[in-house]
Amino acid sequence: MASPSPSLLRVLCLHDAGSNSLELSRRIDALGHQLYQKHGIDLVFVDAPLVVERPKNATGEREPNCCSHFRPRDVLDHPPRAWWEAENDKRDFPSLTERALRNDGGGDSKPENEEAGTEVAETWDPTREEQNKENESGVAATPSPPRYVGLDASLLLLRQVWASSPFWGVLAVGQAAGVASLLPLLPKTDGRQPQPPAFMVFVNGGALLSEEEALAEHLHLPCLHVIDKDSPELPSAERLVRQFGGSVVEGDGSLSQRSATPCSSASFNNHVGRFLVARKRDLRRNTCDAAVLALRHELHRTEADAAQLVARHVAENPPDALMAVITPRDVGGFRDKRRGPNEDGGGAPCPSEFLLHRAKRSTTRAHQATPEEEDHEAEQTPVAGNGSEASRHHPNQQH
Repeated sequence: MASPSPSLLRVLCLHDAGSNSLELSRRIDALGHQLYQKHGIDLVFVDAPLVVERPKNATGEREPNCCSHFRPRDVLDHPPRAWWEAENDKRDFPSLTERALRNDGGGDSKPENEEAGTEVAETWDPTREEQNKENESGVAATPSPPRYVGLDASLLLLRQVWASSPFWGVLAVGQAAGVASLLPLLPKTDGRQPQPPAFMVFVNGGALLSEEEALAEHLHLPCLHVIDKDSPELPSAERLVRQFGGSVVEGDGSLSQRSATPCSSASFNNHVGRFLVARKRDLRRNTCDAAVLALRHELHRTEADAAQLVARHVAENPPDALMAVITPRDVGGFRDKRRGPNEDGGGAPCPSEFLLHRAKRSTTRAHQATPEEEDHEAEQTPVAGNGSEASRHHPNQQH
């Protein structure tokens, strides 16, 4: 695998909830191609750790798959994913469901049981419970903070991805923007402070931190906010603007989950493309940052080369433990046969590349006998003094 150029600027791209890396990469493929060919800017896409079901609309039907216009194989290999789910919400996927209801105009629809005249049990509502407490005591109750299930796994994943490759900035869409906004605030681990992003691009992003957390004066990060005027995440996106500062441009909905177009618009590509090219120019002017990025590229290249050398060495010289015969009658310790009564079950199947050298494996298979033939030979023919017959059938057996 070719190593990235030291002058290459890599941008980590994170998809929205209910989407995946394939869907986002296809949508902004034209933008990514132009940036890579003309400006040496590489867009790298990563999947969220949580696999989710598609939300239901007002009629109770599942929303179309985000990759429904792709090949069937791509749809199966790339299910919808999310960066977290709300724990205290009675719906399976609140943000996507709210979005579907708002866009479909189904907010006032009634459940099927209610339309049929069946009494519907009242569900527990944490907001209503807090209001009841306030009315009874006369003192405003403090609402419990939201809990995001899976957010810790997403942060751990992003931290590992960010540290494993020389990224310089982040482009995050929708729910991913909330996770990406925490990357500059990650604490030290093992005494090492992770290199924070040099810039951020938020597309219809939502803030996870409270309103009081103003970060712009501390982080000094160039930020671009692309916000659709009819986005259901508009209040949260505006809070993210107040926290991080930066430029704000109006989006056209081309990256929305419900957009009919499978690719981003020319307007979106121009806004984001100009911002990223400007960041590449800033990097060239700052010799210190350019040197840091070059060192990160060199470290990444060295680690990749070392991993390939280790894998090649193990394949050519497998350790004795991997070459061991797990059962006396089967080279490799695995046979595709159901275990019989009082018969040794052997061990788990091992990759064939680590069992024997290729020449030995071919020779052994050419001369290998069945268990019944071996039992017959053991009864009729004594083992030679030099052990040649035993070693021919069981080259790794210890006597």
